[in-house]
Amino acid sequence: MYFSLMEYIGELRAVTHASVRPFFLAYLDTGFLFLGLDAVELRIGSAK
Repeated sequence: MYFSLMEYIGELRAVTHASVRPFFLAYLDTGFLFLGLDAVELRIGSAK
């Protein structure tokens, strides 16, 4: 799930590379990174 999100972000970046501000993309990357980390922490917590 998490890696498919990263691939999706990569595709979005490729499509909108010239028209979208890089700061916005960095903001999206950071947001998805924290979401992914939260999901991993939830899985680890529920596995215990």
